[in-house]
Amino acid sequence: MKWMVKGDDMNGGFSAEATGGSATDADLDVVTALLLAYAEKGNEEYLNYAKGIAGAIYNTEVNATTHLFMPGNDGKHMNDGYVYNTSYFSLVALRLMIKYDTERSAQWTEVLNATYEYMTKVQAAGNGLWPDWSNAEGVPTDPENGSSTGKLCDYYGLEGVRIPLRIMWDYNWYGDDRAKNLATTAATFALNSTGGDINQTLIKYIYQGEQPSTTGLGGAHFRGAFCALWTVSAETAVHTNACNETILNMAYKQNNIYFEPSMQMLYSLFLNGYFVKYWNY
Repeated sequence: MKWMVKGDDMNGGFSAEATGGSATDADLDVVTALLLAYAEKGNEEYLNYAKGIAGAIYNTEVNATTHLFMPGNDGKHMNDGYVYNTSYFSLVALRLMIKYDTERSAQWTEVLNATYEYMTKVQAAGNGLWPDWSNAEGVPTDPENGSSTGKLCDYYGLEGVRIPLRIMWDYNWYGDDRAKNLATTAATFALNSTGGDINQTLIKYIYQGEQPSTTGLGGAHFRGAFCALWTVSAETAVHTNACNETILNMAYKQNNIYFEPSMQMLYSLFLNGYFVKYWNY
């Protein structure tokens, strides 16, 4: 699926034009939705469509050498193994594909293991979080796609803010010790950097080294990420008491039409118990 669709409703009509290549994180979210729907409803159409997309993802968005998800299937450095975006690594999508995309279960297990190995290696080389973009060795790397996050690739910022949800969703549903270890390390960093006060969360964090003094405060998405991490244990969960009201009531900039409010909603759902595993997914 092309990652951007532009609409035009001039003169009372509507047309849409898709541009660019795929965005792997969105493709994985589509597969996740279809497989959850199949598990709940038993409709084979959901399963067959999901398996078709899963096959396309494996063939065009998984690097054959590293077994990691590439950011997309088209465009400079998006599918040549030059750079990776850890926030795209949907662990729950991998669990579901292992179970339901049976022809590729072994391959998806290989991707899951490679993903956890990579995330652990990158975290261990930094302060406790992850950079927005990094190469196969885990070194912060500009994807050269013109994005502001690419130019600031040595920070945990607008890309990395999605990683805690990926990890905590997997840990809550499947109890993987690797997820717990990642979350515990990141939660400790979050606790030390804020003193347990979610309102002291910053908008970005240097991956390695000393934090710049000029960084401003983060929005609901950054605060929600730290709150989600703190739920990993009883010791850190006590700091989530102030999270709910803070995140739900935070306003966002009017020119930010989707990203911050989307993450605000997702983290609010997670913190309020709506990421529930109703079925044996």
